[in-house]
This record gives sequence, structure tokens and C-alpha cells, in this order.
Amino acid sequence: MGVHLCAAWAHAGYDVTMCSRTKEKAQTIVDALLSGGGYTEKPQGALASQGSISVPPCPADGWKLRAGTNADAADAELIVLGTMYEQAWSLLEAIAPQVRGRGKTILDMTNPFLKRPDGYGAGLPKDGPQAGILIHKGKLGDPSTKWVGAYKSVLWTLILPTGPKNPVRRPR
Repeated sequence: MGVHLCAAWAHAGYDVTMCSRTKEKAQTIVDALLSGGGYTEKPQGALASQGSISVPPCPADGWKLRAGTNADAADAELIVLGTMYEQAWSLLEAIAPQVRGRGKTILDMTNPFLKRPDGYGAGLPKDGPQAGILIHKGKLGDPSTKWVGAYKSVLWTLILPTGPKNPVRRPR
């Protein structure tokens, strides 16, 4: 989810840091995208709708896209949980001390779902909230954080850097 969103937002003119567990992994993806060659990654045994990353070739001149680690996400004004639901809390928990009390905005794209052939999906929680955003908000427990749920009804593989470039215009 995150690779697709980073490419689409960079194409739209936003300043984007793609974060991963290691900067080297993020840098490999960023280099491929900035070369204009796109990026494709299909986890072993995954079906197209189950984790395949496929950003098509696209001119990337002028993109403000760089690589970082998950720890770098704590410095961002907007933090995007753009990974599988099962992985999102451990990533957020690791940066929680740097996030709490700082008035960050977190965009949560995750949701628990039924078990899939690739091993993801533990099913909906039996007790408590069943939406990823409510679960993560409760676990973070920070009233200064603003939460946004988005991209829940759009298949994330369809989020692409398409259309004419539209540089972000900031108010003066």
C-alpha cells in the first residue's frame, strides 16, 4: 500500500519520505521509481490482490521522494500506516514515544480481515473495535494525535502516479 501511495503523492507534487525497516530497502524502491522505470514486487505465493506491488513506469522528474527508516516517520507531520494490518501496530509502537504529545496526524489505511492463502489475515477481533484505525488509536492512547481513515474502499493496487503532474500549491 505504501509504495503505491508514495509514488502517487510524489507524482502529485508532495514531499514524500518512503520508510521501511531498513533505509536500504526503501532506497532500492525509491531509486527504481525515480529512474522512471516503476517498481514491481510480488511476494512468493501471493495473488495479484494479495500484496503484489506494481507501480508502472512513469516519468518521475521533479519528484520529491526520498528513503528513510520507519523511525524517520516519527519526524513527519503526516504518518501513514500503509502496511498490512498485522504489521502496523508493531511499527507504530516502535515510534510511539516520539509521536505521543506532538499533535501528529496519522492516516490509517489498515483493517483486519479474514485469513488469506498468503498467511495474512487473522480475522476480525472478537471483542472491541473491528476497524484498524480504532484499534491503533486505542493502543496509542494519545489525545493529541489526529486520526484519518482513508483508502479503505479503493483497492490499493489502483493507487498509481497517473495523470498530469499537479504541483502542490501552498498558500502564501
